[in-house]
Amino acid sequence: MPRSKRWKDLRQEIAALRKQFLPDPFHPLGQYADAARVQAHTRAFLVLSHAEIESYLEGWAKEIARAAERVWPAPGSEDTELGVLMELEVGHGETEVYPRVQA
Repeated sequence: MPRSKRWKDLRQEIAALRKQFLPDPFHPLGQYADAARVQAHTRAFLVLSHAEIESYLEGWAKEIARAAERVWPAPGSEDTELGVLMELEVGHGETEVYPRVQA
């Protein structure tokens, strides 16, 4: 299965966060001498991992949006589905609702 550079970067970042914040070796029952510190680090790992995953998904969404924009029909063409959906908005005297979206 092919892996993108963005996916590999995400895995590397998560691995780096795991190494920095989670105890090694990891105790399956969570029994540590300094439990409060381990819990705080675990919460930090979760928050930062979540941020990395969110960044990955946002980058992926931007890439998809840019690719869709490149193949989008010319402004004003009749075959733009979004233009048809926005017809009610344009029908109030506006000639253009958003840049590149016309009815």
